Amino acid sequence: MVGFDYQYQTATSDYKFASIAPIDVFAPVYGAFLPPPNTLTSFINTDSSLKQAGLYAQDQVKLDRWTLTLTGRQDWAQAKKQSARAFSPQPGRICRMTGHRPVALA
Repeated sequence: MVGFDYQYQTATSDYKFASIAPIDVFAPVYGAFLPPPNTLTSFINTDSSLKQAGLYAQDQVKLDRWTLTLTGRQDWAQAKKQSARAFSPQPGRICRMTGHRPVALA
């Protein structure tokens, strides 16, 4: 079995702040003035993107009462000026005991 996955994400954040009148929780005033968003000062304004790809494969072999599996995954990721890659192997073996459920051994 083999497979491939890919994702591409982008995000834009624009955080702004404004001073408003204090809120009295015991006597709230509704309809207070709020300045229009385009007149507020930005304090965080970012654009970000992420690219990620993964390739994986798995093989299984049965020998008598043993089932052997070998799985591997290679990942690549890139965000702005950073990139990373990693390989994750995953071997396994399962023994089917007579009259019992299979037992996985690490």
